Amino acid sequence: MGDIAMAFTKFAMNTRVLMGENVCEQIGAQADLLGSRKILLVTDEGLLKAGVVDRVLKHIDKKKFKLTIFSEVRPDPSVKVVDKGASLAKEKKVDLVISVGGGSPIDAGKGIAVVATNGGSSADYEGLDKYTKPPLPLFAIPTTCGTGSEVTFGAVLTNADTNYKFILYGYNCAPQVAFLDPMLLLGIPQKVMVPTGMDALTHAVESYISKGATPQSRPLALEAIHLISKNFVRAAE
Repeated sequence: MGDIAMAFTKFAMNTRVLMGENVCEQIGAQADLLGSRKILLVTDEGLLKAGVVDRVLKHIDKKKFKLTIFSEVRPDPSVKVVDKGASLAKEKKVDLVISVGGGSPIDAGKGIAVVATNGGSSADYEGLDKYTKPPLPLFAIPTTCGTGSEVTFGAVLTNADTNYKFILYGYNCAPQVAFLDPMLLLGIPQKVMVPTGMDALTHAVESYISKGATPQSRPLALEAIHLISKNFVRAAE
């Protein structure tokens, strides 16, 4: 290539992303592809009471799938809560985890999926690929626009006993499928929409200016900045 040199780059995303209005209608079909029938839905009480979870549940055939809801997730999910969810998943012989919510329910779902198949406590898996068995399959359905956890392979968890945050992550820890349904953002409080929207914009800017940015990632970051800038004020009103 003469004087032209190109640095080595890698672009990989393990998550299949489905986008569009009422895309949650595809949950059953995607679960069928995995052969899953017993689902643990991970969320928080606020989303459950607000009826957001019901908008997802209407797309899950109760005659085909056996559903268990775990709604004890709090912000900055704790080891105790994740371990409790994993115990429930094992008790119910779950073969698919579906997380509905922001970053906390999605990260909790990742931890639950790992512990359910590997045993022990989520605190045992701090770091990269500390588990040996594949996690349970995970679907992520974000209800805020800032986290990005629906396509990442890490989960930020909190050990309340030591007041310590840590990351559990592995290349097969990312959700198999992310369902990005704009209808789930309708009616969320302004106090949630504004900071999570700014979070999304910050992620996009950071991605574009990062020293680790690649020819593949920069166009995506630029388009994200454009779309957020164009629509954020109207969405936050």
